[in-house]
Amino acid sequence: MTVFFSTGLDDYTGANKVTGNYLLGLASKGVPVVLLYPQASFTTDDGDNGQPRLSEKMSAAGIETVAVSVGLSAAGVRSVGGVLARLSLAKTPVVVGTFQADTKILAPLCALLGVPFVYFGHNIGRFSGPAWARSLKHLLWRMVLKSGVGAVIAVSDEVRGYLHHACGYPLKDIRVITNAVGFEIDGGERPAAGGSDLRRELGVGESTFVIVNVGRLDEQKDQLALIEAAAVMAREGVDFYVVLVGGISPTAMAESMAYRDQLVSRVEKLGLSGRVCFLGWRNDVGALLRQADVYAHSARWEGFPLAVLEAWAVGRPVVTTDCFQLPVDVGLGACEWGARVAVGEVSGLAAQLARIARVDAGERQRMGEASRVFSRRHFDLKQRVEELRHCLAGILAARGVHHVV
Repeated sequence: MTVFFSTGLDDYTGANKVTGNYLLGLASKGVPVVLLYPQASFTTDDGDNGQPRLSEKMSAAGIETVAVSVGLSAAGVRSVGGVLARLSLAKTPVVVGTFQADTKILAPLCALLGVPFVYFGHNIGRFSGPAWARSLKHLLWRMVLKSGVGAVIAVSDEVRGYLHHACGYPLKDIRVITNAVGFEIDGGERPAAGGSDLRRELGVGESTFVIVNVGRLDEQKDQLALIEAAAVMAREGVDFYVVLVGGISPTAMAESMAYRDQLVSRVEKLGLSGRVCFLGWRNDVGALLRQADVYAHSARWEGFPLAVLEAWAVGRPVVTTDCFQLPVDVGLGACEWGARVAVGEVSGLAAQLARIARVDAGERQRMGEASRVFSRRHFDLKQRVEELRHCLAGILAARGVHHVV
């Protein structure tokens, strides 16, 4: 089989990082893979701070990439025609879409060609715009899922439930394959001997407790809760610095810009300007995570957050909200790798971060090692790649196509 992964953006965060991992993982097993990516560049008003493109990363690794321009222009028609021709020439093609935008376009085209299209759901959908626009977008999305998509994979039981209850896709037909990470995290080189590059960039001493958060500036990620928790820690005399890594969401720029302004205003009002910084989009997230004392994830809801998985994989203590379901039962409060707190519970988030700030370096190292063990035990990328390969082969077998790679 030949696996085509399509994506609605050409950034290298979240779902696209996962897509890149699967492309490389399948290719390593001898499966021909192709990336279909949007020709429009990934830009926001705050720039990208050197953020790499998924297409660039895959091209550098020897993966075939095809730019897709969608529209009523002559260029758009030629581009779509080229994609259809590429699919027609492929040996036993199957297309995996990871965003609603590309799925809405490619799923119907694949249906016309008789090519199986698989939607890989990474998040719980939240539509932007006025109420009438959100309702229309939701209706169109339900129509695409029911008529154009041949199979559905979800990264968690929460996403599976959303795709069933809100979108009407049969629950029994949704396979769950959770996110995972390899153990060479992008940009993950360790800081040079003699000091920390991040601390020098921030201008803070080695004794300052550095808290890193990764994610687009968006109400879903709820960086506001982390800022409020920081204010509580400041009143308690904790020496800390909060690093917010991520920028404007390109899919909801107006809402994201307004939220960023709200965050900046709140930081100033709380007197935290010297304790909180906005780094924007970065291409060295792995290195930043390795130099953190703790990773804090304050999101309200998630599919299955890659940033948390990366923090575990590089051996950092983690404090996360219960915004996603873990593969094992971990209750609220302190745990071996850090802590889980209820969504929106600022006091609990502050208390757990302050607790980890006050333990000695040896105890934090022990938590970090527990994170690494937890990651290897439950989120092995090689295992997930094999699950995906078998799942796609099963979809083709159901269509009478056997003996695929």
